[in-house]
Amino acid sequence: MKRFALCCVLTLNVGLLQAQTFNSDSAYRSLSQLSGKAKMDAYQTLIINNWLNLPDKAIVYAKEAVVYANQTNDPTLKAVAVRLVGGVFVYMGSYDSALYYSKQAFQLSMGLKDSVLISASYNNMGFIHYHFSNYPLALENLLKSLQIKYAAKLDYGLGQTLNNLGLVYMGLKDYDQARHYLNEAVGVANRLSDLNIALYSSNNLGFSYLEENKLEEARQYFDASLHIASKVDNANWHATAYSGMAQVMKRQGQVESAEYYLDKSLQLRNSIGDKRGISEVYYFLSEIRLERGEYNEALLYLRKSQQIAEQAKIKQRLLENYQLARRVFEKRKQYDSALYFQTRFTMLRDSLFNENMARELVDIELSMQEEETQKQLASKDEELDRKTTVTNYLTIIFLITLLFSFALYRSYKLHKELSKSLRKSNEQLS
Repeated sequence: MKRFALCCVLTLNVGLLQAQTFNSDSAYRSLSQLSGKAKMDAYQTLIINNWLNLPDKAIVYAKEAVVYANQTNDPTLKAVAVRLVGGVFVYMGSYDSALYYSKQAFQLSMGLKDSVLISASYNNMGFIHYHFSNYPLALENLLKSLQIKYAAKLDYGLGQTLNNLGLVYMGLKDYDQARHYLNEAVGVANRLSDLNIALYSSNNLGFSYLEENKLEEARQYFDASLHIASKVDNANWHATAYSGMAQVMKRQGQVESAEYYLDKSLQLRNSIGDKRGISEVYYFLSEIRLERGEYNEALLYLRKSQQIAEQAKIKQRLLENYQLARRVFEKRKQYDSALYFQTRFTMLRDSLFNENMARELVDIELSMQEEETQKQLASKDEELDRKTTVTNYLTIIFLITLLFSFALYRSYKLHKELSKSLRKSNEQLS
């Protein structure tokens, strides 16, 4: 499942359609002429147009955005900048760093009580937990994001959140529910004429059928993806569509076609320096060589995949590579080597499980702290409401007393004047 998950988008990818004509260098030079929100918007555009294909460049812009936001001391700009850093780390595969910055962005967003920023932060944290295979926390965060978007009628990031929910349910093997959300995302893409979300959704639908080994349905969606990809400049997801089609061809026994699509995918991924995608393609090429009985070639491609995965610290790819290495050495009857890679697989899997457990405990603790903070804030709000009510009552009583006193004073004045008038009349009569 994780081999295709990085075709994702977080909730900041508005503007990707401008990528064909976007010039990063000229946009960067124009930053010095901007300030405030306009400057942060420019940083966001720079980061968005680079984080999918050039994440190393995007992280430089993102860190500059954080420095600028801190200089302005504007909490809204801080929340946006920190969230951008978290988004770039997702595309770099550094999920621990991504979660760290996403939590910071969430706290800033909660302080601002900004529904757009809060829903985006929930989406991002949910997606990161999906990559940790922590599906309960992923669902909790993504459903909160979706609830806010529906309540506030937000189109911003809606297609991404629906897709991310689809991915979580695919991880849970609930493909009907996954396709429910993915088809909703298709509807959003059509309504907004968003080709990027259309491509993202079509790829994910294709993989949902591939997971069930429903190859004809999967092939139809990847055909649709390749058609959409020809209309939009999105090398990452275009490469993902080629990879999906290659997997369909391989399972249907059309190995030459599978290699053709893998070669297409590899070309695109090399053009954007997508280490995760390149490592994935080498893994599939190794599988093909193994099935042909070409064990030396299988190990050659597997070493290439492993080298990149180790450099980029792509743990899910390392797990699959260890399993494939075990299969190759078993075929070669080198059982000591097969046992070695099985041991490496078990150790890494257990390590990831323990890391996820630790993260979950931290998240539960933070959730409890958040609930306690909310209770304290609610208590303070109630106390403030009580004080406000008492103040209002006292103000009303004071105003009533003032009016009554004024009425008494007016009555006294009238009575005095009347008495004086009567006294004068009596004197005249006397």
